[in-house]
Amino acid sequence: MCSAPANTTVWRPLVWLEPDAEQQAFWSHQLQVAWPSAHPKPPVHWCSSVRQAQAQWEALAAQNPDALPKLLLRPEAFASLPALLEPHCFLEEEALASFIAQLQQALAPLQAVAAHSIWLTRLCPHNFLMAVKPLGVHAVLEADALSTTPLAPQAWEPLQWLLAPQLQAPVLPAFLHEGTQLVQHHTITSSDTLQRVFEDVVAAFKPLIAPEQQMELSTALLEALTNAVYHAHPHPANPEEDKYPKGAAIESLLPSERVDVTLHLGKTPEGEGLYVLSITDYGGRLTPQRVTYCLERNISGEGLLDTSGRGLFLMYSLMDALMISIKPNTFTHMVLAQRYGQAKPTPMANASALKPLLVRSC
Repeated sequence: MCSAPANTTVWRPLVWLEPDAEQQAFWSHQLQVAWPSAHPKPPVHWCSSVRQAQAQWEALAAQNPDALPKLLLRPEAFASLPALLEPHCFLEEEALASFIAQLQQALAPLQAVAAHSIWLTRLCPHNFLMAVKPLGVHAVLEADALSTTPLAPQAWEPLQWLLAPQLQAPVLPAFLHEGTQLVQHHTITSSDTLQRVFEDVVAAFKPLIAPEQQMELSTALLEALTNAVYHAHPHPANPEEDKYPKGAAIESLLPSERVDVTLHLGKTPEGEGLYVLSITDYGGRLTPQRVTYCLERNISGEGLLDTSGRGLFLMYSLMDALMISIKPNTFTHMVLAQRYGQAKPTPMANASALKPLLVRSC
């Protein structure tokens, strides 16, 4: 996955669309004070209107097509809905449809750059995932985490990762790598090694965490490994089908079909234990659109009978963080992070809490 660049590397520009002057001043202050001090701050271009943001984004994109800018906005600033005052409120279908329609109308000029946008929101998962799919958004940050007092620099690190320039190979995000140590590194070359890698990783974290978290991590890990082995490569005769049927015995994967798996252990800035799983396939077949489609289908309940896509939903639901980096036809890198060591509600039991949606293309 794409890590934070060194101090000598130029960030992707950030076009920040904020029509409210007070909010603009607030977020400008948060960004200046809370941005991790180990790295320079990105160039930020503040815009107060959709048209201004569109023109600014297009001008910056023309200057450097290899490092397209990101567009950040608060959807609540462009659609009025009283229920938004309650961040974890599950919106009824009619209210949510009205919210989405308002957003689509207000942000229509930016539709072409939606895939490069980042939402900063307090919406609960169901609401924002139902909204981001039709609008084509693939990155969502939780506003409360970035507006804390006192400021928490680590909360801004996912944005730092989203603004990192393109890399040619997947690497662990710097803010996870710097606070953890590599415990295991495996390469899956067959269906048998998939099972052995799963057992080895489970054995490493099992003594550290409570039984309910063991089940969560085991489930998320198995889904990630299965996706990487069985869904990363198309069938030669039919690109819409998987090369290997799910669960089939695979005596030997081709060198280009191998899957790399790492386990890092460490601590969060608050002193909690942290384990970080990274799974990399070299197919690059997954797309950001597919991610949001699968999540929305499962959260809305429409995907109960779908034959694929539930694995992504489980990974997102069970882990504290799921970060996906995709270089089309080259690699898909998934990072699953989870805290341990202190009592906390399981993610599934806290389904109304907003988690970041972190998907980027390299």
